[in-house]
Amino acid sequence: MKSWLTKGGWIVCNRYVSSHLAHQTAKMATSKEREDFIQWDQHLEYDMLGVPKEDRVICLNVPPSIASKLNLKKGQRTHLKKMRQ
Repeated sequence: MKSWLTKGGWIVCNRYVSSHLAHQTAKMATSKEREDFIQWDQHLEYDMLGVPKEDRVICLNVPPSIASKLNLKKGQRTHLKKMRQ
């Protein structure tokens, strides 16, 4: 990924650090918890692991009814069952 980027290439990801931050911080009760987690995770991802920082983030607003229909089309996802056991 890094060699592609240094050559001027573009990489489009459907999940990235900002997606992870949004998903995890939505579960937190206070703004202090969210701020602390964001600082910790960004330090982990960008500084410690060396994940390239994104230049652009595009958020898609999908109504819950459509998201639910699309989710049903995915079929059975066995990896989720393993996580719940």
